[in-house]
Amino acid sequence: MGKVIDALFKLGIVAILALASAAYYYLVYLPDRHAPIDVEKQDFEQPQKVQKSEAQARYQNCLAVAQHTYTSTWANNCMAIRAKSINEQANCMASGGERCDTVEKDASSNCALPRDVADRLNSNLYADRHRCLQETRAQ
Repeated sequence: MGKVIDALFKLGIVAILALASAAYYYLVYLPDRHAPIDVEKQDFEQPQKVQKSEAQARYQNCLAVAQHTYTSTWANNCMAIRAKSINEQANCMASGGERCDTVEKDASSNCALPRDVADRLNSNLYADRHRCLQETRAQ
């Protein structure tokens, strides 16, 4: 019976050593081994995140410029139509016309433009937005 207890005791010590080795491997060795990889991965991902946010900022800026150009051009066309209407009315009045159009044209930035002018401006806006997207993808 002493041999059985001695064998179980030795087997217990071997089991404890095996568990301690496994615990060391999983709790100490592996995390330390992967830590440099994680740091390298972070070092690699950080510039990509910066580049992505810079590209997003450039894209948003490009869209803002396109929208501003569209809005400004639309407003300028509205003012040109109003100026033309005022000149035509003044010429009519100067020539002694009795039935001159007295209705003033809308000069706001969202006036109704002639269809061909509005279509051209909308087409230009679409093209500018598409260009912004293509420039962002190219970088």
